[in-house]
Amino acid sequence: MPRKNKKRTEEKQEEFLEETEVPTTTLPKTEIVYKTDTTELGKEIISAIDELKESMKEMKSMIEEYKKSPEPVIHSNGNQEGTPIPADYTNAVNTILNQKFGLKIEYPDDGNPQMNFTIVVPQEYSSLKQDEWNRTKADLRTKVITFAEGLNGVRDWCTKVYLSFPNETQAKIQQDRINVRI
Repeated sequence: MPRKNKKRTEEKQEEFLEETEVPTTTLPKTEIVYKTDTTELGKEIISAIDELKESMKEMKSMIEEYKKSPEPVIHSNGNQEGTPIPADYTNAVNTILNQKFGLKIEYPDDGNPQMNFTIVVPQEYSSLKQDEWNRTKADLRTKVITFAEGLNGVRDWCTKVYLSFPNETQAKIQQDRINVRI
């Protein structure tokens, strides 16, 4: 008798299992990493590091070249390449100061109706001490002039720069202006 009950119980269990769905969960597949895979990965990492080192060396050399490169080319009139200077502005500088003075004009990128007007003072007229001149390489007198001021603003700035020099320097500027014209 006990056998018959056991068989019945097993049959009932099988029927029960067939009738009911038992949720199954699948575990994520884990990848097995073999030693050969890690050495390949290590080689890739080392290769990437070597590439970074090379690019860093290139950047350092570019920075060194930049540091060694000369200052931007400023022409005898003081302006950087590509920026036009109206002839009236050059004439104003030459007549109020003299032809040894340079000028530089920078127009803002944001479209404001103004310009940075710079007078480049030659070293012989500069009030900078020699160590300051060696450090800065130029004596620049800059003023923002609106387009509405135009030529009148340029003339006013040239006059103010001229009057900022001591009397002896003003006399020398005036004498050089006369000598250049002759």
